[in-house]
Amino acid sequence: EMIDADLQIYSDAGFKYIDADLSYMTSGWDKNSPIGNENWERTAYDFKECAARNSISFYQMHGAMFDYFAIKEPNISDELTKKSVKIAGILGTKYIVFHPHYFREFTAKENIKKTLFDFERLLKWTSDAGVGLLIENMPNWGNHFNKAEDIIEIVDYFNVRNLGICWDTSHAAMEYKNEQDKEILKAGNRIKAVHMSDNLFRTQPPRSFTDDHMMPFEGYIDWKKIKKALVKIGYEGTYNLELLNYSAMPKKAQKLSIQLAYTVADYIANGL
Repeated sequence: EMIDADLQIYSDAGFKYIDADLSYMTSGWDKNSPIGNENWERTAYDFKECAARNSISFYQMHGAMFDYFAIKEPNISDELTKKSVKIAGILGTKYIVFHPHYFREFTAKENIKKTLFDFERLLKWTSDAGVGLLIENMPNWGNHFNKAEDIIEIVDYFNVRNLGICWDTSHAAMEYKNEQDKEILKAGNRIKAVHMSDNLFRTQPPRSFTDDHMMPFEGYIDWKKIKKALVKIGYEGTYNLELLNYSAMPKKAQKLSIQLAYTVADYIANGL
């Protein structure tokens, strides 16, 4: 009932698609969580039915982060990843988004090698589930995959139709500030989905820039330039918001923030 009420708020605000984000599973393995226990598959079907009742569909979703080094237990990482891919298939999601390996303690060559190895297996799992696979550009934190050419290299290496790019605007702002439109043009029609959020271009040691993930127009990103670039590459995906901190607000404020989020996303998609 709680999920129904929550999804109705999104539907009433105007949203037709939401992102079923499973990335939180990286922070720990909880066998008592809805998808950690043995009933995870039934839970996924129930969620799909709940979304349908509220006229909500799934264009993209964020998979459990494919980070062996973060979780420290490769078998668990495989299990989480396979489950999230299967959930994407159950929900009828068009694309599932995964991060590449971008650990500062590893060289660029090591991160590339590990990412190629893992994405080769991911392509098989996503293909079996009938879901497309997207790789996301990373923040500029002194590692790898923070530049457009880094993720283009992975996509072009495999050169298959069901692999593309999810472009994260806050991550890109950390690398390019207000020149990321040029990188969007460079990536071209490889971009199949976006994570839209704003950034203040602040520096904060020891990392070079903060990853703010604020509501568009709350920061310094030039959204007209981004929209123009997306139109130029023929982008056909949804304008998906990826925002932090709003869930901590009081319930009434959450409802208002969801209505605001739709107004902002709709303006970028249809007004700019």
